[in-house]
Amino acid sequence: FISTLKLRLAPSCPNPVCSHLKQARAHPRSVADLTSAEKNSLPTPLVDAILDTWMAEASARYTIRTYVVVDVFAGFGSVSAAIRQRQLPNVRVFGNDIVARNGGDLSLDMAADSPFSLASLVWLACAKMGVKIDDYTDVVAMLEEEQIALLFHLSTPCTTYSTNGIGHHRHADRSPKTPLARAHDAMNTRLVDELERLALW
Repeated sequence: FISTLKLRLAPSCPNPVCSHLKQARAHPRSVADLTSAEKNSLPTPLVDAILDTWMAEASARYTIRTYVVVDVFAGFGSVSAAIRQRQLPNVRVFGNDIVARNGGDLSLDMAADSPFSLASLVWLACAKMGVKIDDYTDVVAMLEEEQIALLFHLSTPCTTYSTNGIGHHRHADRSPKTPLARAHDAMNTRLVDELERLALW
């Protein structure tokens, strides 16, 4: 879990022990009991912590009119759903994934050889919000002029990075040994490079 935000998260069980273990000495459900959607979703309190921390930091630095979250790999839609559920009037979320599902806004492939970029997602998100994007020559100028705070949330594909996939897709030093692992590394390298160019803080 990597973030540019200074998140203050409650420690996970068993340190300290949660109420379930204190009372029943067992959790009501284990990972094996979860659906695929639940296993691949972020808990709502974590999304709330990310959103609240980001909004507080952004408003302390800039005059913000609109907060925009671009959920680059929306997957099962947990991030977008948690944000939309709060119904904050000046917060917009735009979910993208390679397949259309769970009420996402976009279906763009973000692979290293894709013609689309993070900037593409921002242009499309702002256009959907009603911003006259043809008034601007670059994304950063548009965000500054429109007083938009932007947060990228990226849940990179876990196929080749998770503990379940590492043994098959990666060598002991975590270097790629399959074409899929090489593709994922190339995609992440490209995304990080673009994040470094786009990030304002």
